Amino acid sequence: MLGAIRNLILLVLVLGFVWFAFSVPLGNKTLAQHVDQISETREAKALVDGTRAKVNPVLEDLESRILGEHIEAPTVDAAGLAGELGEALAEDRLMSAGAEQAPGFGGPAKTREAPEGDEPRLPGH
Repeated sequence: MLGAIRNLILLVLVLGFVWFAFSVPLGNKTLAQHVDQISETREAKALVDGTRAKVNPVLEDLESRILGEHIEAPTVDAAGLAGELGEALAEDRLMSAGAEQAPGFGGPAKTREAPEGDEPRLPGH
């Protein structure tokens, strides 16, 4: 019960400060207008830029420690991928040619010769 009352008092104080900052004039401007005008000066902008220069490397280091190293997937051209696929299929065929039975199937292994030409044929074509 005491925690709820404390939170209610804190909420009333925060709302009162926000009302004061935007409604009560301090001279010819409100507190919020004074803060806005100060934030547009060269000195304030230099302070923000200097702070960002110090904080950004720390945040980037923290992010890399938490999330780990970000590695992008390599891109491969289609012809290179087809060549690698054809080599893998040809190697698989050579390995299964000497086997009595293909793994996972009930019958004897069937082998085909690799298609002739520069580019390997894809299954179904």
